[in-house]
Amino acid sequence: MDNDLTDLNIEWIKSLQRGKQFSVIHNTYQSKKGKPFRLVSNKETVLAELWDWAKQMFTLPFEEQKSASLICHLRKDVQGIVYSLRTDFPELRIKEYHSKSDSAEKAQDFGNVDEAWKDMDLVAYTSTLKIGISCINPKFERAFCLFNSYIETNTGTNQMLFRM
Repeated sequence: MDNDLTDLNIEWIKSLQRGKQFSVIHNTYQSKKGKPFRLVSNKETVLAELWDWAKQMFTLPFEEQKSASLICHLRKDVQGIVYSLRTDFPELRIKEYHSKSDSAEKAQDFGNVDEAWKDMDLVAYTSTLKIGISCINPKFERAFCLFNSYIETNTGTNQMLFRM
């Protein structure tokens, strides 16, 4: 089951399965527990910090470089930002996933994201990447997020945010 599962959900499932044997696997792993989050109120601040991160990436020795994720509700945001990053920083290694991404590439990459992303500097995605995918590579230390409250549910947004 999902890490959003609560005791109340489990009791509800039990009530549906009276008299039947079943198992519930409850994922309680919290990969982001204890990690700081900083909320900003505008897109410009997020983009300025993303560009600062990209500039800094190549001033550090390779072994000190850290990867990041770009998480957006809107496909056009991901596409526009990735296009601009590739223009300004052509050496940046970026994987991009959204509803118009190549299905075969997504299927292959999502089968083993740790392998597919091990050499990436940035993984940019929309809700295409939210359920059932988790990257445990400690190289991914930052997330730059652009969310619109009317696009995705709270649970869906949490799923998107905690993929890394």
